[in-house]
Amino acid sequence: MFRDSVKQVYREYHRDFRNGRGIRTSSTTDFMKWPKSRFLEYEPGRVSQLYTNQISPCYRAPHIYLGFPKRYIDRGWTESTRRLPNFEWRQLRGLVSTREGTALTEGMFMNSCHGENFHVWPEAFIRPGLRRKDNWFLWRQLSESGSDRDSFVVYRRRTRTLDVGYRKRPAGQ
Repeated sequence: MFRDSVKQVYREYHRDFRNGRGIRTSSTTDFMKWPKSRFLEYEPGRVSQLYTNQISPCYRAPHIYLGFPKRYIDRGWTESTRRLPNFEWRQLRGLVSTREGTALTEGMFMNSCHGENFHVWPEAFIRPGLRRKDNWFLWRQLSESGSDRDSFVVYRRRTRTLDVGYRKRPAGQ
């Protein structure tokens, strides 16, 4: 939840279920009274289930919303999931819930100019790799003082990496 300084409202995003995991949003001028939330729309379409959203306004361009949702993928027990690390341990976890042994998550990237319709890139922004633990990610924005770019710092639990930045382009480019 955050205060949208451009639209002068409070805005929140949360996970809900509609044909799998998705993201809903709501906004209000009165923090104590919230209207019913609605599901986000995605362009070019929903690419998969989105486990978390991590959406916030861009630091230097607050009219742009950036999101680094976590994509949830469960392909079940396949030849490739059997070859992932710790197969025996994942089999034990899978006895309680199959997804405990077969699901994986990837970090995605999406953006919006209005906060309800998002462009989602179908390729993973942060792939899970073969890490055996600590492969969930978090992010935050950093402003580089005196620079014309913002950087995104992506954290894998206990590991910090400066992964990506973007540069503002003049109109017409």
